[in-house]
Amino acid sequence: PAVVAPPSLADSLKPEPKADYDSGKVLFGDGDFDGAFVKFQSAYDKAQDPRLLWNMAACQKNKRRYAKVLVLVRQYLTDGGALLSEADRKEADDLIKAVEPLTVAVRFKVAEPDAQIFIDDELVGKTPLEKPVLVDIGVRKIRVQKADYTEYSEQKPVGGAPEILIEANIVRIVHEGKLTVRARAGDDIRIDGNRVSKGMWAGVLPSGGHALRVSATGY
Repeated sequence: PAVVAPPSLADSLKPEPKADYDSGKVLFGDGDFDGAFVKFQSAYDKAQDPRLLWNMAACQKNKRRYAKVLVLVRQYLTDGGALLSEADRKEADDLIKAVEPLTVAVRFKVAEPDAQIFIDDELVGKTPLEKPVLVDIGVRKIRVQKADYTEYSEQKPVGGAPEILIEANIVRIVHEGKLTVRARAGDDIRIDGNRVSKGMWAGVLPSGGHALRVSATGY
């Protein structure tokens, strides 16, 4: 029996996502690729038709965001199923082959969990990342941060290899202060209930409240 082709994307969409799709096509034709992407994204969120991922990828390609193109096209192939023809799949495969050399997979090695990773000021996830992050070749701004830790920041040239490893060393910031206590010779000095010295004591304490007690027999 003859294979019945699925209805076209325009014919498949319900009124609300179709309105976004039509607006996206107009914006794309006018060269407003960022605006078109927003409309295609909105249509996809409402309809969940994987063919819209191709339109979104086209917008990103025209903005030279090749890493985002790869992610979208691979999802398009994975989710497309029977909605995609052999010609559709070949076109997608050809695009992937053309774009892959323009991207780099970046792996991160960070000792601390739950640190935020930013690439070009865009949050890409928290440590530990299970998968590498695809980025475009060029100089990328890398930033790793976590509350109460030093920040790792680097302008990183990427493109010499298909995959690179970035080891981001962030160190806990110790909040502390120096305390000096001068009392009479023989006076007992206690801090937070612990005897630390007699007469004089100088040392470093963590920031925050502490109990200081100086005492002597008969006083």
